[in-house]
Amino acid sequence: MKVLLLGLIVASSIVIVGARNCLKATIAPSNKNATSSTFVYPKVKGTVRICFPSLTSNWGTLNMDVMNLRPNVKAGIVSGGVHVHVGSSCPTNNTQLGHYFKPAKTGYKKDGDPWYPQKSSIAPNGTGYTTNSAGQAKTTFQFNQGYGYNATAGKVIVIHDANTTFAGNKRIACGKLVKV
Repeated sequence: MKVLLLGLIVASSIVIVGARNCLKATIAPSNKNATSSTFVYPKVKGTVRICFPSLTSNWGTLNMDVMNLRPNVKAGIVSGGVHVHVGSSCPTNNTQLGHYFKPAKTGYKKDGDPWYPQKSSIAPNGTGYTTNSAGQAKTTFQFNQGYGYNATAGKVIVIHDANTTFAGNKRIACGKLVKV
C-alpha cells in the first residue's frame, strides 16, 4: 500500500512540475464603429494564450494566432498591439478598461506599463504584432506586467489596429482570459 501511495505522489508531482500555468482567450470582434454600428473586422477569430512559468512569476509569454485582421502590405511593419486590459468583458471600451499593469519605474515610459510596441526591460521584444497579406497575425513575446497567473485570469486581452484612420489605435477584437 505504501509503495502504491508513493507511486501516486510521485506521479502527481510529475504532473504538477510539468504543468504550465496558462490562460487562453478566444478572440472575436469587439468595439463596433460608432457611426455605422458594425465591426471593423467582423470575421476576426483566433486565440491568444498566456503562460507563466510558475504561479508566483510576473513574467508571461503571450502567443497569438488570429485571422481576418487588416492585411499587411509591407512585411515586418507592426500592424497593431495586443495586450491585457483591466476589464472582465469585451463589448466596449467601458467594459475592457485600460492596460493592466502594476505601476513601477520600468518599461518604455518608465511607468511599469509593458504594453507598448517598443522594446523595454519589461517587454524585451515589444508587444506588437504583424499581419501577413491574408490578415493573419502570429506572434510570441515575453512581458512583465507586475501581476501573475491568478491575478491575470478573468481579465481581457485586447487587439488594437494600427489603422491611422481610427483615433488611438482602435480596439478591434477581444477575448476573456480563462484558465486552461
